[in-house]
Amino acid sequence: MAPMKNLRSLSTVLLALIVLPSCLLQPRPAPNTASSETRTKKALPLERWQVVGGGMLGTASDTKGSKMSWRLDDGPKRGQKALLLEYQLKPGGWCGAWHTTENVNLGKSNGIKFMARAEPPGTVQFSMTDANKVSYVAAFQTSKEWKEVRIPLAALDKNANFQPPDSVQGKPADWSRVQSMNFDARSEGDGKIWIGPVQTDDGE
Repeated sequence: MAPMKNLRSLSTVLLALIVLPSCLLQPRPAPNTASSETRTKKALPLERWQVVGGGMLGTASDTKGSKMSWRLDDGPKRGQKALLLEYQLKPGGWCGAWHTTENVNLGKSNGIKFMARAEPPGTVQFSMTDANKVSYVAAFQTSKEWKEVRIPLAALDKNANFQPPDSVQGKPADWSRVQSMNFDARSEGDGKIWIGPVQTDDGE
């Protein structure tokens, strides 16, 4: 009987060795890994408006009497700063603020985003120049309360009203080096526009 009992024990062990590998010997997933579909990029700050040096930000306006001034103010969140633009836009005129940028590479980004508000609510034109110094524009609407504005690079159109004299035309947009960001008032009359910190936008 002992040989038969030992044979049954040996059969049990062999069966376990056949079945258990499918449960115990599966390769473990590498730690801290994610597929490219689920991996998200962290938004990178482009302008916090903490300190704006001389020569990096200014305003421009028409000859009809429109005008704009700028200063730094409280931002949308505690501890943040915002660019405050106070303007007086005459009928048929224009006024805006320009801001030169350094080391801003949007070549791998979908666009930019920021919080904005205005009194009274209205239309603001955003423009950006690429590595070829070609100007591209997009308009967005503001409200009295802070609201997130997202501007995809694909939504920017070439500026039909103005191109820098030293721009290189005829080439595809090159966002590997952004030369400037500009904000123009588009609602006639007196008003104020607040622009919060500007970040890259890599969301869907």
